[in-house]
Amino acid sequence: MSYDYSNQEKVVLATIEKNRRGDAVQISSIHDSIRNSTYIDIRNMFIPSDSDDDELRPTAKGIRVKKELLNDIIVGLVMALDKEDRDKLIKEISGGCKE
Repeated sequence: MSYDYSNQEKVVLATIEKNRRGDAVQISSIHDSIRNSTYIDIRNMFIPSDSDDDELRPTAKGIRVKKELLNDIIVGLVMALDKEDRDKLIKEISGGCKE
């Protein structure tokens, strides 16, 4: 039995290249209309070696959390940085986002 995604609207927010093979990390916002909840999905993606196209496919490796938890998760991730990288990130954020 396969999972029914018809009640979910997915918006890709960012795709970050991991290597030259085309593997990536993709960050998406997913709204579930049945649960009336929005989730953030961070997932490893890959391009199958036997694929005729360059379309990224999801792996099972990833995390999906309710959007309400995002601030706490970001704080935890920032705390994982060493002080120099944390200060650099804070400076970049306070100066505006890069396009």
